[in-house]
Amino acid sequence: MRVEVKSEWTAETLHDRYRHTQDPVERPHWHILWLLKADKSPREVAVLLGYTARWVRMIISRWNAQGAAEIRDHRYAIAEAKPLLSLEQQAELAEALQQPPAEGGL
Repeated sequence: MRVEVKSEWTAETLHDRYRHTQDPVERPHWHILWLLKADKSPREVAVLLGYTARWVRMIISRWNAQGAAEIRDHRYAIAEAKPLLSLEQQAELAEALQQPPAEGGL
């Protein structure tokens, strides 16, 4: 079964988005979409990029369901992904990093 990227975006537009995206998680997703729009199969894309064909199909499904909003890194939206340090601890750490290390460091 041939999987299709449902988009009016051209392969060139997807390539441009891939080349200009700075996010390390989003970038390969755009790469996947570009290669698929350029008539590569999910299996070919998986081999080229080091993913499984199943993951490539998952990215396509997300894109086809919600468009560009689904290409972003979803880890930022997870409620459990709260910082390990409190705001006070983060401030203390930032201040400590501005000082020379205790005992001169290594």
